[in-house]
Amino acid sequence: MLSTLELTERFEDRREMKNVMGKYVESCLLNRENTLVDTLFANRDDISVGFNNGYYVGREAVKEYFDAVCEATMKKSKCLQKIFPEQLGKLSDEALYGVGPFKAEPLNSCYIQIADDMQTGKAVWMIEGSITDITTKGPITNWAWGYYCADFIKEDGQMKLWHVLRLEDTHCPNGIDWSMPENPYPELPEFAELAEIKIPEPNHPAQVYEHYSAGRKNMTARIPVPYKTFADTFSYGV
Repeated sequence: MLSTLELTERFEDRREMKNVMGKYVESCLLNRENTLVDTLFANRDDISVGFNNGYYVGREAVKEYFDAVCEATMKKSKCLQKIFPEQLGKLSDEALYGVGPFKAEPLNSCYIQIADDMQTGKAVWMIEGSITDITTKGPITNWAWGYYCADFIKEDGQMKLWHVLRLEDTHCPNGIDWSMPENPYPELPEFAELAEIKIPEPNHPAQVYEHYSAGRKNMTARIPVPYKTFADTFSYGV
């Protein structure tokens, strides 16, 4: 049986895990992905961020990915500045940054497990996101539904992100059949320069998860189960 002190510590760990993940999605909402590694992740070289198509493994690869996302955000904002000079033409780069892209991913239905040794934790959240992107087809708002999964590790007494896995069931423009992954809208010449944006591919490619289709097998995020130490459980990383 756990002591009152142990129960209190486990409660505080759960609260910290929720707060850390809340800060993660808020940073994405504010287009500040390049701050995530230094503020929310553990100070380790084996951190990772995963998606349907693979993992960015290692501190350098994760930072490179997030930096590329922020660089793309700046290019999208500058593209809008050219198209709307009256509204945006006088803005400095600092004030302009983030105009356009909008990534709202509310977290809900949280499920958490803390290891018996209280050195690690695992959690899953459902997300029902609405993500506006600036593309070669103009501004497109997409439904993005799926899961955030994360492994946490205790560092200096605080729970820090170790592995983050974002799984998507659907990602499709609002107003069309969500089971149709293809974007039906035409290319627009004023946004053509955005075709030059390149986000690095995962350095550990893999088919981690599939978007919904009529022929897809039943899939869901893997739910944590009680465990003693991290060696006794699975990882949301590679």
